[in-house]
Amino acid sequence: MKRTHIRPLSEAEVRWLEKGLKNLGFFSKLKVSQLASIIPYMTVGDCAKGHVVVRQGTQANRLYLIKKGKVDILRSGKRVAALGAGQFFGEMALLFKQPRSATVRCSAGCVLLSLGNSDLRRIMRQNPSVGRQLKKIAERRRLELEQMS
Repeated sequence: MKRTHIRPLSEAEVRWLEKGLKNLGFFSKLKVSQLASIIPYMTVGDCAKGHVVVRQGTQANRLYLIKKGKVDILRSGKRVAALGAGQFFGEMALLFKQPRSATVRCSAGCVLLSLGNSDLRRIMRQNPSVGRQLKKIAERRRLELEQMS
């Protein structure tokens, strides 16, 4: 299995997050000052093609935002979706407190930004509208996955 290299956010990645988070689903409800408070909690990882980011059935501890690259979403070994730059994954298992519903594998080299469970919960407590929006998105994704099975 290919390894992930975790590193600090570069200035360019911070600027991308400042712009990008404002347009990303559940984060779009936040003020610029609230977005700025999230960024220090984000980590970045460079992942090689073939790297498995999360495995189906394992416990969740992070949600991921794809800055660069593509990932395949695999359910019981079968590809059910593909995601690219600007999209996110890993929110369902965190929000529903259940094991990962799918395996996520990099189909190209990726730069993934992530947010840990405890930080996400803190953000949701401070901004209930973010929590509601994220749960709505996660529920829709969960239903889509169930229909594909």
